[in-house]
Amino acid sequence: MIRVLTGSIAVLLGTGCASGLKAIERGDWVLVTTDDGKGQELITRDAYDAEFVSGRERKVKLAVDERAPVLHEAAKQLAAAPGEILRFRVNEGSEVEVLSDEAVAEVYWTESRKVDGWSGDQAVEGRESDVYVRALKPGKGKLKLVDKTWGTHEFELTVKAAQKN
Repeated sequence: MIRVLTGSIAVLLGTGCASGLKAIERGDWVLVTTDDGKGQELITRDAYDAEFVSGRERKVKLAVDERAPVLHEAAKQLAAAPGEILRFRVNEGSEVEVLSDEAVAEVYWTESRKVDGWSGDQAVEGRESDVYVRALKPGKGKLKLVDKTWGTHEFELTVKAAQKN
């Protein structure tokens, strides 16, 4: 019984549950422009498809083939303004997990997709996904990427109030 309990505590500490971080579930997200064309919002692929069928055509803000910065290569200090959406690419190794305390932002993680690339003169297949961070309110929050291949990377997100003119 004690061994099981000790193992459970180690798992909780390793995944971030003990530090207030929660695992982010994957979804099929699309970043689109708002109706006025000035902002951006995340909606599910099903909602986007339903809008398209009904005749409402909103521009996809960032196409899948546009290269977002790689999350594990990003600065450890991330910054955004309320309402801003940050996009990062995750080069997936094995046993990948994204965690967040969601104190000042909502985090969205897409399904993994196959990507083709090159390593020297050899064609290679890999997997990647996108992480979107939508800043909600001023303050500080945490984001963590755990990947058995690429290691653990922790980020602090600062959301600063918009400047008043």
